[in-house]
Amino acid sequence: MFPAVPGAKLTPRDASVSDYRSVQKRTGTVRAVVVTPSTYGSDNRAMLEGLAALGSQGRGVSVVNTNVTDSDLQELHSLGVRGVRVNLSLGVGTDALQIRPLAERIAQWGVASATPCTSRYAA
Repeated sequence: MFPAVPGAKLTPRDASVSDYRSVQKRTGTVRAVVVTPSTYGSDNRAMLEGLAALGSQGRGVSVVNTNVTDSDLQELHSLGVRGVRVNLSLGVGTDALQIRPLAERIAQWGVASATPCTSRYAA
């Protein structure tokens, strides 16, 4: 339903909120965190669609790039996003030098950041 970015290494099959609700019934959970995977780069539409369908029981983690505006971040927050994912290991959207400035910008909304990366960045 949503296109993968060129060169995406992960291309899982589509799953619906209805599919996820079936998993929740089996596991006894009611809340969810929906994360934009590297499959979509910084296109958060799939995550936001899932988040809207989950309503108040869902929260989101978005992927942003260096062009994201404070207005964009405010909008994501108003839609239920409470985290920003910066995936350095796949070279999607943001480079290592942008992590601190981004973290400082999102702090005003109490948004967390996650940064999966290879050992090249860990030194």
